[in-house]
Amino acid sequence: MLSQAAMRGRSAALVACLSARGASGLSAAAPSPSLLASIRDPTLLDGSGFPSRAGGGVPSFRVEDPGAPSSGPDAAVADVRRMGRGDAGEAIGRASAALPGWRDGTTAHARSSVLSRWSRLIEENRDDVAAIMTLESGKPLAESLGEVAYGRSFLDYYAAEAVRPSSAGGGFLSPSPFVGDDGASPRGRIMAVHEAVGVCALITPWNFPIAMITRKVGPALAAGCTTVVKPSELTPLTAIALRTLAARAGVPEGVFELVTADGTTTPEVGEEMCTSPHVRKVSFTGSTRVGKELMRQCSGTVKRLSLELGGNAAFIVFEDADVDQAVDAAMASKFRNAGQTCVCADRFLVHKDVEQEFVSKLEKKMSQLVVGHGLESDTTMGPLISDLPVKAISDKVRDALSEGATCVSGGKPMPSVGPNYFQPTLLANVSPDSLIWRTETFGPVVAVSSFGTEEEAVELANDTASGLASYFCTRDMSRAFRVSSRLENGIVGVNEGIISNAAAPFGGVKESGMGREGSSMGLSEYLETKYIFLNT
Repeated sequence: MLSQAAMRGRSAALVACLSARGASGLSAAAPSPSLLASIRDPTLLDGSGFPSRAGGGVPSFRVEDPGAPSSGPDAAVADVRRMGRGDAGEAIGRASAALPGWRDGTTAHARSSVLSRWSRLIEENRDDVAAIMTLESGKPLAESLGEVAYGRSFLDYYAAEAVRPSSAGGGFLSPSPFVGDDGASPRGRIMAVHEAVGVCALITPWNFPIAMITRKVGPALAAGCTTVVKPSELTPLTAIALRTLAARAGVPEGVFELVTADGTTTPEVGEEMCTSPHVRKVSFTGSTRVGKELMRQCSGTVKRLSLELGGNAAFIVFEDADVDQAVDAAMASKFRNAGQTCVCADRFLVHKDVEQEFVSKLEKKMSQLVVGHGLESDTTMGPLISDLPVKAISDKVRDALSEGATCVSGGKPMPSVGPNYFQPTLLANVSPDSLIWRTETFGPVVAVSSFGTEEEAVELANDTASGLASYFCTRDMSRAFRVSSRLENGIVGVNEGIISNAAAPFGGVKESGMGREGSSMGLSEYLETKYIFLNT
């Protein structure tokens, strides 16, 4: 962290720089000193996502630092232009106009090169991008730097996939079943060609401000699609920086459009994306409730859909598990981003023979977490995204205790640190009927219940409408394959707590969504296959 004097000095210099740049850029009054002092290149945020200084009157909304010690003006990070339905429609129009040039006027190798340059620019600016991410999302700086690398990995992966036969322009030939005039020789050729879907509307969440964008935009651009991205109103700054770097990498105007909406205009922006006839695909990562509404809205124009929705992941520790390994996997899965990921373990099912050992060792590991602001060098767990989940988690903990659970550690908010902090919490003897067990908990709470047999564990794990991720720990190879096949999830981690990567297909079953992101399957989500019969 810089000293306060250094922060003030750098802030003054950057404000002066921004003030001299002209009316189209970032308003000099909009960014906070903490934001300006934390980045070296303020031009990353110099774009149409910010309100113009000229003439005033441009609607805007405030982005706040969830890790600030208090809410209000002191938590302000920046003011960002508030866009609505009309802005979304104009962005879709630009993406539609740009589609022929990007889809038909570039080679797969050219698109691959653009993605690679974009990745390199993100790497060159990783410290700034990570600092921006931490200030608007609250996650520790080390996690933000990790996410920068994770986000880049999708661009690198799809830069490689763009030139493969499975990408746009590729396809396959099949033997013809038809016979020619001689009654024996084959007639014609069956050809299947992969083509870009078209304009894609991509709606991303706040918990992974860079990776959720690159995981969608990367394969879309590789396939020859153009995109309109609506980032979360809580974390639009990272998206603005990404768009700036994309433009520097050579992504043409209209190929990666950005719509920054706040909480009041997000519904109308989403509806415009779902109902516009120019949009041929919608990809959404977020809550199951919103995903269902987007499905309904998309039905009128029969759009392609990819939905990565909520989870309620089980984490099973069998009696033959390496308990130390299980504890490490549990810590990785549960406390990344303060438990605010869709694949975080929520329901911990521990065999009764190892329950006491697991809980004791997990409590010890949890006590080593350092809760604080994400820019502090020793912080290992940051805040929740706002005070609303603090209240919701508090209510869930109280409900669990009323149902007979035992609070081993934590269990309370941390107002002395800030309004959005909650203690790392370990609950034992949690009833499967309690609210914290039945619903996804986006927060740092471990809810433990015991089981006696493998059959019981699998039944409890599958007893949910969601089916995104699950985890289990065992030394038995036969059990590893057997239980993996029986768990009703799109993603299963065995003896590991963090399993997401660009080469693997990511997605859920049941009410956790449809489609896959990552891997070659993620590219196919942005492709249509056209069948052509050639009678030659």
